[in-house]
Amino acid sequence: MPLIKILPAEIASKIAAGEVVERPVSVVKELVENALDAGATEIRVDLLNGGKKLIRIQDNGRGMSQEDAALCFKRHATSKISGEEDLERISTFGFRGEALASISAVSRVVLKTSDGSGAGYMVEREGEKLLRFSESAFPKGTLVEVQDLFFNLPARRKFLRSERSELGLVVNYLTWQALAFPEIKFVLTNNQKEIINCPAVSSLRERIYQIFGRKVLDKLMPLEYEEGSYVIYGLSSRPFAGRLDRQHQLFYVNRRPVKDRMLTAALTQAYLGLLEKGKYPEGFILLSIPFDQVDVNVHPAKSEVRFREPQRIFRLILKAVEMGARSESLVKPIIVAREEVSGRERTERAKTEADQSELGWSAQEEELPTPVQAEAASHYGLTAAKEKMQAKRESETAGKSFRVLGQYLNSYIVAVSDEAVFIIDQHNAHERILFEKFLELRRTTGWSSKQPLFPQVLELSPAQKLSYEEMKYELEELGFGLEPMGGNSLVLREYPEILSDEEVREVFFALIEDSEDFRLKDRMERLLATMACKTAVKAGQPLQQEEMEFLVRELFNSDQPGLCPHGRPVVIRLERSRIERTLGRKPDED
Repeated sequence: MPLIKILPAEIASKIAAGEVVERPVSVVKELVENALDAGATEIRVDLLNGGKKLIRIQDNGRGMSQEDAALCFKRHATSKISGEEDLERISTFGFRGEALASISAVSRVVLKTSDGSGAGYMVEREGEKLLRFSESAFPKGTLVEVQDLFFNLPARRKFLRSERSELGLVVNYLTWQALAFPEIKFVLTNNQKEIINCPAVSSLRERIYQIFGRKVLDKLMPLEYEEGSYVIYGLSSRPFAGRLDRQHQLFYVNRRPVKDRMLTAALTQAYLGLLEKGKYPEGFILLSIPFDQVDVNVHPAKSEVRFREPQRIFRLILKAVEMGARSESLVKPIIVAREEVSGRERTERAKTEADQSELGWSAQEEELPTPVQAEAASHYGLTAAKEKMQAKRESETAGKSFRVLGQYLNSYIVAVSDEAVFIIDQHNAHERILFEKFLELRRTTGWSSKQPLFPQVLELSPAQKLSYEEMKYELEELGFGLEPMGGNSLVLREYPEILSDEEVREVFFALIEDSEDFRLKDRMERLLATMACKTAVKAGQPLQQEEMEFLVRELFNSDQPGLCPHGRPVVIRLERSRIERTLGRKPDED
């Protein structure tokens, strides 16, 4: 009896559906792409429970006739290609004819459509079963309702994430598409609450302003470069701007959002010498190239592509950034600290310097790499209260003696004891120190806040607003006081006293964009770890001898000097015995 069997059609269709439909965002992607291919100028997406219970997508595209509505749920039924040669020059987003068949195989689907020539039509399906096909009054366009995704695949359904996680994926996807199609109106709601509402505008620049606000837009420069039939356009970071992550690096090929390591590498290389170390360029970059010069049929989700001439694309991105930067200033502006300070500020500064002297080190303002001495002192934990917190740990390690030899590459502190040489990552070390101090503050005195001289307006993207609403109580506990200002804007009324005016905006956005780190016990610890990371000294930052000695002393008084809060190693230890053995020297030999 043969071991190999032909699977029943019902099982085969569910397996095939799994390649196309992984989660709610997969459904949204396939149906939005159908709407774009249908020439829609308005696309509305309504979700319940992040799409796990209901996904409803309506467009005002060309709609379908009775014959097309009857055929559209057949596998490999498509209007977008007709022959093998069409695969060489795909110009549409969809082309495989699998979307509706795969979606209907694992959900309950209602489709309403009309091509505007007469009556509309309604199709109801449950899994592989056709329940109803009838005439139904409907305006020109198409509406698809997808209910109870994976209702007939409980094992698959239990692997869906939380409502917020699934919703976040949909928000990101629609944001990407809205950027590629500024001339189309996009609306997204979840549980009848509006998340995205982007009316049609005339340019990518206006769309970025709609979604991300003025602060992001002001840091971008236009890109436009053409070479034959290849065109690159969009916006990317001005010199010396950039971000601390790559979240705003979006690439489109013929307006299709793609992920491609070569494109990311090209953008990174293009900004060598234009950004400070540790900064990454923002980029909203669209490539328009001949359809036969790119293969989009290389990934089930169509999120990856293959270029016929990848080196040419790489070179074009370098050239586009180079041309864009020519009109920008290539000299970083200097921020001058105020010469005049109030009497209260002078008193506080004198107290800070006195506290530093008691600890055995001092650093005058002009010698510090940071612009304001008082803020730097705050970061290093140099207050009487924080000294007391460390007293017990210092007494436990009083017998250990470390001598700092210096700094290597302005990033690593080299220290020695009688038994070993230590190479310490200064950023990770300071991050560990601050994280434990922040934990101590949370357990004891709590967070104190201060108010800016002028309230700051923070403009959030839809995804950022969603993150903020989920964690706003933790942010309040940290000392952030924010008030809604309408739309996706917030007014910053107060913030943690340990932050400087220059840091608060960057730290706030880092907190709400922070990805989950399961090495940490809870979300508050994750937020504290992020805040420690963003306020710690940076790699490449020169330090004074006293500052290095302070960091080394505090690190070895911490609970976990070997790892930063995110699990990265802090220190390398090279034993004296290993050095002597490697160099062929006996202990105590002259």
